[in-house]
Amino acid sequence: MILVCGSLADPVMSHFYDRLLEFQVPFRFVDQRNYPDGYQVDCHWKDSSFAGWLESAHWRVDFEELTGVYVRHFPSKQRINPVADQGQAAALHGEHDYGLESIFAALKCPIVNRFASCFSNQSKPFQAWQLAQLDLCVPSTLVTGSLPEARSFYEQWNGQVIYKSAGAGFIGTRLLTEEALAGLFCKSGAPVQLQELIPGTDIRVHVVGDQLFATRILSDAVDYRFPRPGSTPLRMEQAALSKTICSTCIRVSKVFGLLFAGIDLRETPGGQFYFFEANPAPAFPFYECRSGQLISKALADLLRGRRFL
Repeated sequence: MILVCGSLADPVMSHFYDRLLEFQVPFRFVDQRNYPDGYQVDCHWKDSSFAGWLESAHWRVDFEELTGVYVRHFPSKQRINPVADQGQAAALHGEHDYGLESIFAALKCPIVNRFASCFSNQSKPFQAWQLAQLDLCVPSTLVTGSLPEARSFYEQWNGQVIYKSAGAGFIGTRLLTEEALAGLFCKSGAPVQLQELIPGTDIRVHVVGDQLFATRILSDAVDYRFPRPGSTPLRMEQAALSKTICSTCIRVSKVFGLLFAGIDLRETPGGQFYFFEANPAPAFPFYECRSGQLISKALADLLRGRRFL
């Protein structure tokens, strides 16, 4: 039995929920929009064994029955608030999430993904440093709150620089201009992450256990998720990668402790691969629906215990 935890208001969760129904895979769904209302949980340790159960108004599952857990925590501000105060509501939601995560941490079945394995992506510069420690190519990066330092970096790379979020927040990837350069440092003292612009083609690699799905993204936009007006239509296709790059992507996932990861690469015109990040909660339907690769099927098989990890 698979346990799925999140919200159907999340397009990724909704897509996977529908695929599980399509594949006729047995699963139980925990709706985080109102959890823990309507749910009961019991857990305990006996000697060195962890046991217990979780139930809703319509089902009950013993932890021993679980073959895998897929979790995507839903933002607190979009949940049903148990109290009027937003700050208190966020604290309660966090407490409930940590309670679930403490259960998942004790389970022996595959968890996609374990809480402890997701921390590196909270700081993209730190994760880039970790990738560099694996002898992988990463873009030259500067994280700074100083306009003179930023300008010097901008001039070093002849204006071929992008900027993006340094943390878990999402702002996309944007080309740095003289106008943007001045504006980035006049609004707040928060550090900005700058990177050299690597020419080439984007490739998203989804690693699912021991399986790999590579998608080549054909776009002339700096960030293919946000094409500029007049840019060529986005196209995606299955990509054939060398055994070396495939094994490297699987190694990256294992180093970060991720059973399911979305790894962003860029292949230069000369055939060199740069590693940008390993996402522990990839929005895989965006790629699956455009490339035709059955990522959700592989994920379902992994959670059913049918794939070697």
